[in-house]
Amino acid sequence: MSMAEVWEAIQAMEAPRRPTPAVRWTRARRPGDLRRRWLGTKPAQLIATGRQLCIEPDRVAELAATRLPVHVLSGSLDDTWPVPLLDDMAVRLQAQRTVIARASTRRTPISRFATARALADFWDAR
Repeated sequence: MSMAEVWEAIQAMEAPRRPTPAVRWTRARRPGDLRRRWLGTKPAQLIATGRQLCIEPDRVAELAATRLPVHVLSGSLDDTWPVPLLDDMAVRLQAQRTVIARASTRRTPISRFATARALADFWDAR
């Protein structure tokens, strides 16, 4: 299966969403960027990454034991890691948790300020 065919399969499986203003801006400003990035990815790299993610141990307890300040930050539309999984990780770490409304892992102008503000507030409180 080619990378283009995989891209089409991924698009077919995606749940339709009402685009936020940031998503509409991103699509209008850089149409096709995600597809071009996907098509430029080497299949071997994706296979190696997938294999590694499947065998990597859960190290949340080890991180919690360091007692370092931790901040778990994501968008409410995160499409890389399930938001409930991130919520659980924050609880296990006793970490500060920030969820940015209508933001995803894709860079969007709307979430940049909110992300910067959340990170600055976290470190200012230390």
